[in-house]
Amino acid sequence: MYELIGKINILCLLMTPVLAGDPKPQRVDNFSLYDHKGAFHQLTYYADSKAIVLFVQGNGCPIVRKQLPALKKLQTAFEPKGVTFFMINSNMQDNRDSVATEASEFAISMPILVDETQLVGESLGLTRIAEALVIVRAAWKSCIAGLSTIAYPTKRSAARPRRPTWPMRLQHSSTGNP
Repeated sequence: MYELIGKINILCLLMTPVLAGDPKPQRVDNFSLYDHKGAFHQLTYYADSKAIVLFVQGNGCPIVRKQLPALKKLQTAFEPKGVTFFMINSNMQDNRDSVATEASEFAISMPILVDETQLVGESLGLTRIAEALVIVRAAWKSCIAGLSTIAYPTKRSAARPRRPTWPMRLQHSSTGNP
């Protein structure tokens, strides 16, 4: 299990230079939302997952669209290892139909949880589009991390991140550690 975490940490280190928000794990309360296809999802239904990734999606956001290939690579690498991936849309101007249209147009296969009231996003501390929340199932704790720099690495970030990245957190989390 620690080996898997190490691999995710290396992957995150290579892909994302900075962690946004508070790096300290926060307790996550159970929540439930419908996705863009109308399927119901409740956090505790995924108790068999080692970790759950929520990537903040927004219709029309060029940063999110640019991150889709990198996110898909992470999903492909980590879903077989017990990590569940979702997107979450907490934008007031977006609704299930518009989110479904965006998902179809950009071939987004993972479920996009639609939080029209913003209550779940607010309770999770989500503040930016294109950030990711990694929830460790074992402790139901989470860390928010930025992803937007994956597509825009800098010399400084490519050389050595100053703080853990969300893929690093994912590597660590897939072993059941917050």
